[in-house]
Amino acid sequence: MKITVIVSDFGNEHENYFKQLMTFIKGYTLSLEVIIITDKVSQYTSVDDSIDVIEFGICNSEVIVDYLARRLKSSRRIIFDSSILSRELAGRLSVRLNIPGLIDVRSMRIDDENIIFSKYVYAANLVAEFASKEFCIALSRTVPISEEILIAATTMNIHKVSENSSVEILSVEPMQKDEYKDMLIVVGRGVDAENDLDRIKELAVKMDADLGASRPVCMSGYVSLEHLVGVSGKIYNPKLCVTLGVSGSLAFYPGIEKSKIIISVNDDKDAPIMQNSDYCIQSDYKEVVKYLENFWSDSYE
Repeated sequence: MKITVIVSDFGNEHENYFKQLMTFIKGYTLSLEVIIITDKVSQYTSVDDSIDVIEFGICNSEVIVDYLARRLKSSRRIIFDSSILSRELAGRLSVRLNIPGLIDVRSMRIDDENIIFSKYVYAANLVAEFASKEFCIALSRTVPISEEILIAATTMNIHKVSENSSVEILSVEPMQKDEYKDMLIVVGRGVDAENDLDRIKELAVKMDADLGASRPVCMSGYVSLEHLVGVSGKIYNPKLCVTLGVSGSLAFYPGIEKSKIIISVNDDKDAPIMQNSDYCIQSDYKEVVKYLENFWSDSYE
């Protein structure tokens, strides 16, 4: 199996990147095409005894991707190192070559038909596996650095690239960040959204709190996706988070875990959210909503 390996040498860390690669491919016999991209050619040690070097006039990701896309148009298995630059290049090159892309890959194994890669997902709460015959990946910084000695490599070819980027920057504007309130109320599947959601929305206004929702509530159409809480939605960090009828899946919890205080209301004492809260109330959420309505009404008076 032939794999193209691309290692960045713009920050003088290529040896560590190669040693990570040694750990990553250890135990497998692979045919490697090793390419170093750099802005200054040097003497190299590698995982293979022959390398090609591509010297760019400047470190410009658009120029690098454009060149690699032309040079590697027939390559279908590509591994980049774990540098920040390579994370960007792997994603963009996979689109250019129309092959599956993946970044932050921790390990791989080979079966009869596919190479199976693993990486953390859901805010590192789960490990997922992805199988593919073709790929363009970037390694994770967490891949251990091997203690084995690298091979003194012979540079077979040096390609000098001095092209300018074809991208024209029209404007640069600061990114507008979402401003969140000090309190957050999150409604889950356990809430009777058809009859009680408007009431809870009014309560959120009284409390000057943001309103969030779990995926089942959003997908049912009662709340728009802009209120989705979790890894595929918004990540909040309020002083107080109150969840109503939320079960607390692995995908949901990262959306509220930065809250200073989490109070969860659920009539199921074994709901996962109850294990990840500062205070738990095993009760019908309607009773708690009624109490909060009265409390905030009294506060206004």
